[in-house]
Amino acid sequence: MTINSINLQKNEFNLIIEYEKNRTDISKNSFSLIILSLSNHKNVKNLENLLKKIHRKIRQIDIIGFYDNSRLLILLPSTSYQESLLFLEKIEKIIINFSDLIESKKIFSYPEKWSDIDNLFL
Repeated sequence: MTINSINLQKNEFNLIIEYEKNRTDISKNSFSLIILSLSNHKNVKNLENLLKKIHRKIRQIDIIGFYDNSRLLILLPSTSYQESLLFLEKIEKIIINFSDLIESKKIFSYPEKWSDIDNLFL
């Protein structure tokens, strides 16, 4: 896995989000998005190691990728806010080991905790 293979173009990300929103509206389920803001995105080797370790923890249906040079996104389909908190706990040990790369982390969940995300991305 290389960093280039998981870059998400903004329009691709927006399409994925719209797809998930529509799917969720029909199924009455939830999906969550974890955003890791990166402070040191120029350290390519460490970023690749971080991605490999997180990638081992996600499901096949999850999507992980860079939205831009400073944000790593983890999209968790069919995942509530509470479930995304559990996932974040699961990867917390990984995040701590890469604390020099990660500036902050946020969780958004559609539809219950989504209101602020439009200001960040869309």
